[in-house]
Amino acid sequence: MRTFSIFAGLLALALSSVSIAQDYSYHAYVDADSNPATGCDVVYPGGTVSGAERRLTAQIIGTNVTNVTVASCVDPGFGAATSVGGGYPVGLNIGVSGSDVIEWSATRAELGATRTPSVRLGLVA
Repeated sequence: MRTFSIFAGLLALALSSVSIAQDYSYHAYVDADSNPATGCDVVYPGGTVSGAERRLTAQIIGTNVTNVTVASCVDPGFGAATSVGGGYPVGLNIGVSGSDVIEWSATRAELGATRTPSVRLGLVA
């Protein structure tokens, strides 16, 4: 019985570490000219992001932001992505009600937003 308990404990530990090490990608779509008629439209189950000129993506592996990329709209989709950052930890349990915090960024030039005072953002997880 003791052997079974040790095995069950090790199995639970192994399964919990697998769930921590899952990969995630988060996208921020940037409408750099604040015009939904230009750029790419992206359809998700929760709705459509219209007019995005850039897609900013954070790739998460385990508890780290491993890469941040920017891709430009090449109608009807997005072209090849360019790496603009990454290599830092996710803020664990420091968000609202103990949620995790993921930060990522790019310069205004990388987002194509150098000529406008405001941009529209669409966030998708």
